[in-house]
Amino acid sequence: MRVSESVGAVGTPGGHGVLSRGGWVQTQFNLGKNWQLNAGYGIDQPSAYDLPVGSRYRNENVFANVIYSLTKNIQWSLEYRRLLSYYSDQAFATGRANQFTLSAAYLF
Repeated sequence: MRVSESVGAVGTPGGHGVLSRGGWVQTQFNLGKNWQLNAGYGIDQPSAYDLPVGSRYRNENVFANVIYSLTKNIQWSLEYRRLLSYYSDQAFATGRANQFTLSAAYLF
């Protein structure tokens, strides 16, 4: 998929839009009546020549979660998510984040 988005003033890199490509893949496994496992990966990668120096040129996201259905209406979930952002012309400026989420849901 290619998307064009403006990131700069007209006459500067990115002033007439930035071509980008990316996507995601996700899978789900039902591990019995009450358990579910989900995992996925996503990427967004703008064309680097359209970006000003120092801009993000790639974002990645990896996640996995497990869901337990306590009853028909109550679920618990634990999720891990890893986020990465890479910057052009900044070798040591990679942004990294690790996120854990514990959730409860009531379905009605």
